[in-house]
Amino acid sequence: MASWKKYYLVCLWLLIAKLGFAQPYANEWIDYNKTYYSFQISETGLYQIPYETLLASGIDLKADKLRLISNGEEVPIYVSTSGSTIGPGDYIQFYGQKNDGSFDTQLYANPQHQPQTFTSLFSEARSYFLVSDNIQSDFRFEDTPNDLPTEAQAQTYFIHKSLLVTDNTYHFGKPFDQGGVLTFLSEFDEGEGWVSNVIVDLSEYPPIGNNNGYDFKIPTENLYADASEQAKVELKVVGRHSSTGVINNQHLEVSVDGTTYIDDFFSRFETQKYVFEMPLNKIEDEPDSFLGIPLTNINFRSWDGSTSGFPYESKYSLAYLQVEYPRSFDFGNQSDFEFTVAISEDKYFEIDNFAGGDAPVLYDLTTLKRIVPEVD
Repeated sequence: MASWKKYYLVCLWLLIAKLGFAQPYANEWIDYNKTYYSFQISETGLYQIPYETLLASGIDLKADKLRLISNGEEVPIYVSTSGSTIGPGDYIQFYGQKNDGSFDTQLYANPQHQPQTFTSLFSEARSYFLVSDNIQSDFRFEDTPNDLPTEAQAQTYFIHKSLLVTDNTYHFGKPFDQGGVLTFLSEFDEGEGWVSNVIVDLSEYPPIGNNNGYDFKIPTENLYADASEQAKVELKVVGRHSSTGVINNQHLEVSVDGTTYIDDFFSRFETQKYVFEMPLNKIEDEPDSFLGIPLTNINFRSWDGSTSGFPYESKYSLAYLQVEYPRSFDFGNQSDFEFTVAISEDKYFEIDNFAGGDAPVLYDLTTLKRIVPEVD
């Protein structure tokens, strides 16, 4: 069976900010007999800590004893030296991630009630802690020879995930009905978090007079149209309103290029996840005239109506939208790019239009390999 591997191709970002001393907190990973040096990052990418910064911090420079920790877990690092001590010209590299909402999931009584895990409820800054440990760490990226398979044929495409996180509004979640008065409890209720503006039936709002809906445009660059797979769309919506006498008062419709793929009801303040497939000819591959890249338009509509004589209003928000589609190995002149491929045997990649400079690096985040590509 094939195993899935995640890769990250980058040019280097240099982390030269002074490492600060971090006070210990009551977390199980902390050893109070050790000194931890902390810093924060707010953008996902590959970071490099040079020798000079490490030396100025006062940390022990024994190469095999350094460990990096974030969210209570060890983070793999690459140490440039093959010797026992980090010296001039050496550095540490690691794949750092900005803070997201995955750590916040524990705040919800039901994890499914969280609208999305891509945005933190509190801050984009994620803390990292560097420590010199007495125990040798094996959590290292290892240099791996770039051995091309004999007479290898370059892979033509991979399955790319394009993500749109609609986090421009904060929703306080399902309210508590106390004698007809809606209040919000101190706990994190269903649907609380970052979502889109409210999607309503536009025909009820003069002078619009029609319900053409709301268009969400998601990047779909470098489609490989000859693949046998279909595109897959995943989304999550959150109810924003209750109607008297009607339980399933949220009526949504989702369509692409005139074809309806979802026509469904759900209840009041619930969160609902939907997944559907569509043919590749629904993916836009012509550049947008304004942004210069292809944008696939996905339309959301909300419908008002009545049930057994009781009128209802549909009001909901979109939490996130994701489209998976086959993409050629054209990275659109980006300076860093994350992609996932299934590996059951040696494979050969030819990557075009990558703006990673003269010395790009490929990191295998699954098997902790570090590969230097050949630049042609």
